[in-house]
Amino acid sequence: MSARQARQQRPPKRKEEVLAAAATVMREKGVVSTRLQDVADNLGVAYTALYHYFESRDHLAAEVLCWNIENRRALLAGAEGDSAFERLMRFVRADLIEDRDVKVRLPALLPLTGTHLQQVVDSRQLLYRDVASLIELGIAEGSIRQCHAQTIANIMMTALESFVKHAGNTSPALKNTPMRIVAETIEALYSRGILKNRLQLLSASRCISRGEELLGVDPAIDSEIERLEQIYRTATRHFNLAGVQASIPKIAAELGVSKTVIYQYTADKLDLMYACYERGAAVVERSQRFARDFAKNRLDEMLIHRTNLYLFHDTEAGPFAHLNAIEHLKPQHQRLINMRNRGVRETSVGIAKAAAKDGFIRNDINPEIYQPVIGQAIYGLPNWFDERYALPIQDVAKQSLMLHYQGLSPS
Repeated sequence: MSARQARQQRPPKRKEEVLAAAATVMREKGVVSTRLQDVADNLGVAYTALYHYFESRDHLAAEVLCWNIENRRALLAGAEGDSAFERLMRFVRADLIEDRDVKVRLPALLPLTGTHLQQVVDSRQLLYRDVASLIELGIAEGSIRQCHAQTIANIMMTALESFVKHAGNTSPALKNTPMRIVAETIEALYSRGILKNRLQLLSASRCISRGEELLGVDPAIDSEIERLEQIYRTATRHFNLAGVQASIPKIAAELGVSKTVIYQYTADKLDLMYACYERGAAVVERSQRFARDFAKNRLDEMLIHRTNLYLFHDTEAGPFAHLNAIEHLKPQHQRLINMRNRGVRETSVGIAKAAAKDGFIRNDINPEIYQPVIGQAIYGLPNWFDERYALPIQDVAKQSLMLHYQGLSPS
């Protein structure tokens, strides 16, 4: 009997075994790239055996993602403590450390359609609401400071998502840090913030009044630049919402032009997406330079940069692109975007280290860890306008700064 025939004669595995195996493969290959055959090979069965439980690859992917989310809800429900804040921090620790071999990062762009996509979105919403409910309980009992619970829950979960795959493609220093240390740092950040002086007044000394200040151009000067900026703004919004599935005809329709007009400026959709990412990287880099030029000190430099990145979304020039489909770019473009992102991260970490040396922020937590956490709370917010946030972007910025710089606990 051949190995193929032997696999075909084996009974299907239990559903939980299939989900665990699929999760392992998806962690290695990504949700988008995993095939039914890959999962079957991991299990040592014929791929047809998977149809006993799942009607398609999308169905399997949705089930794995929902299974992960339900496991996280169970962690949250089972977190024990004397207060809601303590339970929340136990959940943070458990979510980072426990069952890491079967966790799959929930992609910003879910590569699913129809009912499968809605199934995952609904499941994720339940998890976020559970976290918000615990925060509301903490506010009522006094263990958590006054805040907009749903927005704080969204910011926290966005940050935790970035560590499901051990912080993705961040720096080697972070990748080599034990997750226990990452958990302790995040717990300290949420409970005590990063300021040395908790009573320090937090307000950026210089905020942008027009988004063009971070673009480095004034579109009104040149009609061609203005048209290109209109295309980038509209395309960015579509890419943020739909990733690589965004449609150039729909972008053109919103602009009130034919798609041939857009093709005068770009070769294809992937080139347009790359241009939007390049524009976003330029905004972040100029924001860092803007903060350096106007800041009174290193802490002020951090505040100006982060506040202005939030505010940029609310100007005529915003938003900037959320990197939710970078793996679909052409290889040479991926390398360029990743290189610029590394430069941004290294600059942010360097400023944080200097602020700690100058005595503005605590030096007992690793900037390599808390900078990605704070960064995720910004770069995960180009979709701030969806119903989960329910606040103007200025208020989201205040909530995020309060959480990360002054902690979530009132004591």
